Amino acid sequence: MFEKIFPFRLYLHIFQLENYEISRWWRWWYKNPWKRSVEGKKKLVWTGKALTISTAAIMLGIGATVWWGWMVGIVLILQPGIALTLVATAMRPFENIYWYTKKLKTRKRIDELKKRGLKVIGITGSYGKTTVKEFLYQILATEFKVARSGENYNTVPGIVAMVDLELTERYKFFICEMGAHKRGDIRELCEIVDPDFGIVTGINEQHIERFGSIENTIKTKWELGDYILNKGGWVVANWGNKLLKNKSQTLSGVSGYGENETDSVKQNLAGATLAAGKLGVKNKEIGLIVPEHRLKVIERGDLTIIDNAYSSNPDGFIAAIEYMKKFEGMRIVITPGIVELGKYTGEVHRRLGPKLAEADYVFLVGKNERTRILEESLKKGKYEFIDRVSEWGNKLEVVKKVTGWKKIVLLFENDLTDNY
Repeated sequence: MFEKIFPFRLYLHIFQLENYEISRWWRWWYKNPWKRSVEGKKKLVWTGKALTISTAAIMLGIGATVWWGWMVGIVLILQPGIALTLVATAMRPFENIYWYTKKLKTRKRIDELKKRGLKVIGITGSYGKTTVKEFLYQILATEFKVARSGENYNTVPGIVAMVDLELTERYKFFICEMGAHKRGDIRELCEIVDPDFGIVTGINEQHIERFGSIENTIKTKWELGDYILNKGGWVVANWGNKLLKNKSQTLSGVSGYGENETDSVKQNLAGATLAAGKLGVKNKEIGLIVPEHRLKVIERGDLTIIDNAYSSNPDGFIAAIEYMKKFEGMRIVITPGIVELGKYTGEVHRRLGPKLAEADYVFLVGKNERTRILEESLKKGKYEFIDRVSEWGNKLEVVKKVTGWKKIVLLFENDLTDNY
């Protein structure tokens, strides 16, 4: 009951999921001004930043009530996001100074390790980054001591922490996954870890809402290529992706892979294998493990689950449905669609609709612009809406009884965090 009146914890949780980006938080609030609960897929983490912001926001609310009266206090109680974002805004200059010094310290550490033989491989792209990173790590680790950035820690805070706490002189290679939300993000990471070689895994509309245009996405991802080629290193690029091939095929120092591969796993493996060969690995024939939530196959009796729930993009969406066709049984897809496409939301989902219709049955998660557009391509009786991904278990039993299918292939294609 208290949380319904005073949604402080919920608002802090959403703020954290939005990476404390004030404009994105207010955009969420504009769409959900009276929302008081979420599914809780990813729990609020009480980091130092979360504790600092929440404590300062509470103190601001108390102080405002004392100095300006109970009316102000009521406003801050009903809409604590005001206090949270005011505090975050005031903290920003101090954060900038803090991270500036941390980045300088990290670069100094990288330079020291490079004098002792460390080589840094940067990996970026709209999709496939983590899978290529993990494949390359597994291959290189057969002959060398290799460090890699942690799972999904592909921005400044995570990479700085990894270098400072884990990277030592015993490592021959450091594989650094690089994420970005705007122009300059990849360049910033390059200036911190100074990559010698690079892999660009593919470019598409993923997160285009943040970048603004596909041209900005291309320029941002290729900041890695520009940095490395300018210092005389080599870059491996996914030429199975037309945008990336057009950008890089005429550049000296760039090698391509994946032109003849439609299978996304094989395409990612091709990129890792090509890079490993350039780095001197002779034996690349090993059993590779696919990272969690990226076309991970789980067998449960007559149920085969293909877990592709980490994130979604147009190329990955199509590849996952093609991959599903390799398995026997009734093929069912559970998806909320793809987010952060901005003005391209309609165009992309209309393109994906006919591909999704190739499944035998579809669970569309949530009724929104994305799923309504996907619905246009689906036949009556071949799909239904569910409010939450967790509802699939009970629904699946009903589908099995109605259709008579016993063996089921279930594809989880994207699982959105609560801020969506």
